[in-house]
Amino acid sequence: MPSLLAFARHDRVLFGTDWPFAPEIAVAHFTGEYDGYPGLDTGSHYAIDRNNAHALFPRLS
Repeated sequence: MPSLLAFARHDRVLFGTDWPFAPEIAVAHFTGEYDGYPGLDTGSHYAIDRNNAHALFPRLS
């Protein structure tokens, strides 16, 4: 996350996983690391998890 956020602001980042191509345990590990990352506040998490995608694809909101 530090490298990504040094390159792009949180309002330009989308959450995604490699599931179903990556094993579930790997997805759970990396999702847990993301969820526990101390450099993001609640608003940033909402933006990355949902709001940024809705801004790109408003008809899917």
